[in-house]
Amino acid sequence: MMDEINFPIVYTVKPISCLNWKDYGRVIGYAVVEAYLISEVKRYKTDGSYEYLYEVVYTWNEDGRENIIPLFNRDNAFDSCYVNSIFTSLEEAKTYRDINNYSLFRDNILRDGLDKINEIKETTDNNLKYVLELENKHLGKHKIKSKLI
Repeated sequence: MMDEINFPIVYTVKPISCLNWKDYGRVIGYAVVEAYLISEVKRYKTDGSYEYLYEVVYTWNEDGRENIIPLFNRDNAFDSCYVNSIFTSLEEAKTYRDINNYSLFRDNILRDGLDKINEIKETTDNNLKYVLELENKHLGKHKIKSKLI
């Protein structure tokens, strides 16, 4: 029998970190992931404008944990984080993922220089292949019943 969690499921884009000891923790790409929406926060800026931040719990992590469900202590959800964007459309989330991956590629070129463009491209292609394999492995496969907003 499937467990039922009454938090809405949304799509968001998650940074995938390198687990290799040499580059441990460095972001190697972005993947679309299903996440439980825990809360929305309206945060005001000094100029009077505001932005929304969304507290989410990802349904999986690249360290191998799967089917993660929101667990709470007295005030907070364990394993939660705040993201700037959530989506109800998988296609919109994939577009946002592609924008983030392109920005990461551009930042790597700016950091390492145009003379290393071929090496950067090869590394990026390998990293994105790995990231997209993770994404495809997990999208739509969490075992907890919930509702998509």
